Amino acid sequence: MILLVLLVAVHFISLHTPEGEEVTMNVGEISSIRQPREAEGHVADGVRCLLIMTNGKLNGVTETCREVIKLIAAVETDS
Repeated sequence: MILLVLLVAVHFISLHTPEGEEVTMNVGEISSIRQPREAEGHVADGVRCLLIMTNGKLNGVTETCREVIKLIAAVETDS
């Protein structure tokens, strides 16, 4: 009998919405990160970084994209 053990690491980071709420994001579900464009009228005031999720949804956070990238790198190197 062969026993296969699959370990899946799930990494979370805590970020903030423009309303000041703390949100926890699964790093594995973030497909890309970008700064909001000035021409985009549908982005809430205070959003400094947009996270595009694997399901296609956008999440705007008050942290800069540089800060988000540092948080992702930190949780991925800790494992």
